[in-house]
Amino acid sequence: MMSKYHEALNTLVDHQLDFLITGTWALKEVYPVKLKNYQVADCDIIVPNEISIIRKAIGLLKSVGWKATVWEAVIDENVTAEFLTGKYYIRCKHQEFVLDITYENDYYTWEELNEA
Repeated sequence: MMSKYHEALNTLVDHQLDFLITGTWALKEVYPVKLKNYQVADCDIIVPNEISIIRKAIGLLKSVGWKATVWEAVIDENVTAEFLTGKYYIRCKHQEFVLDITYENDYYTWEELNEA
């Protein structure tokens, strides 16, 4: 199961996209022995709230078979910043796999998140 997520995340890394992994998927990566029997429902990442990075993420994931939506509206790498404003995250799906990309964050700057 994790291999589909690894493929997606490796694609982002290979193309030098800035992102951070969060949520239970990240915890399972940090604590694989303790969480070996825990089934991860999805993968959550955070990217800087910059339209060029958001578009790049969508395009890269699309290139390996993921479909991106915002509030169930299908989007692609040509999405506008205006359309995304106030919607906080993009849901990407590949078969039964779900990868959520958070781009709006009311609590921390990208720099603060990256330092944590």
